[in-house]
Amino acid sequence: MSGVLRVCHVVPKLPPVREGIGLYAMQLAEEWRKGEGIESAFVVADPQWRPDPAAGTPEGTVRLEERTPGALRRAVAQTKADRVLLHYVGYGYDREGLPFWLVRAAEGLGEAGLPLAVAYHEMWATGPFWKKVFYTFPLQREIARRLLRHAAAAYTTVGYYDRLLRGLQRPGEEKVSGPISGFGLRPGERKAPDTGALRLLFYGLPSTRLLALRAQRRLLARWNGAGGVGTVVLAGRAAEDGAEVGELARCGIGPERIERRFDLSEEAIREVLAGADLYLTGYSSCLIGKSTTVLSALAAGCPVLAADGREAAPLRVGVHFFVPDEFRGSALPSRDRLAEVGEAGRQWWRTEGAPERIAARIAGLVRGAGR
Repeated sequence: MSGVLRVCHVVPKLPPVREGIGLYAMQLAEEWRKGEGIESAFVVADPQWRPDPAAGTPEGTVRLEERTPGALRRAVAQTKADRVLLHYVGYGYDREGLPFWLVRAAEGLGEAGLPLAVAYHEMWATGPFWKKVFYTFPLQREIARRLLRHAAAAYTTVGYYDRLLRGLQRPGEEKVSGPISGFGLRPGERKAPDTGALRLLFYGLPSTRLLALRAQRRLLARWNGAGGVGTVVLAGRAAEDGAEVGELARCGIGPERIERRFDLSEEAIREVLAGADLYLTGYSSCLIGKSTTVLSALAAGCPVLAADGREAAPLRVGVHFFVPDEFRGSALPSRDRLAEVGEAGRQWWRTEGAPERIAARIAGLVRGAGR
């Protein structure tokens, strides 16, 4: 062995499938390579997945032959790794969100002397009693608990998940480190704000933009009625069904004030973020620490409006981001207040959320997993 730590990332998908967890793992691997001297290998736990180097598949990636404990152990062995980092979300490894085979595989990795760390990108799903997930939730929770039993270390990306995960530890255990934020894009140069009407941004997948439009509809309509809304920018993945335009029309905002910026390069996304006055999201604040789009906005100094202010750690409501309650007594947000929160978000990113800092924290956790 060369003395260089080699980590195998187990992921549900990788490019050419543009899936968030796979892209997170690739960014972490790149930051490790540049700043931590850690080599990475990848195992994709989907027998149907096919690599495409031209689309960004990392060289040497191993695909599972089947979703079984033995197949995963054999795939990991091919990577010649010293540690395994499992990027976990139940539905990524099983259609019903119940990958019991993954628990048995984790047990086998321990028996083979390979230390395991788990990144819980999600914990488990819940829902009302008329949904199947209501009945599978206890099983999903048990899988998360049993994975933690076999792990030497674990972390999550948001405070809410961190609290749930710590509740699964045995008394006296201290396996969980976190929350450790996700990754956002590095920022471009912040543009000087316009003194006219606001330039509002809805950014991400069509479904997440629509969620944000519906969550923030009343506020958007009130601001528009007060003459404070200039342009609304829809950025991210293209949408064809017109639902977003319909939602904006309900707020009194016509097509002539809608700017579509779809399927952009990273540089173009930075430009959009740098020129927006406020980014509106429909996410509850307990999830914004794992959102690439939110973290990218913070890095750019673009203030963020979340759906609520519950369990936002490590971010602070009213300091690093807005919630609708702040604007109940005012017709429009002031330019000074937008600038204050935008700058606080940017400073948080510089000191806590920058990719090299995130990668260093996870590197420490994974290195310690072998002790």
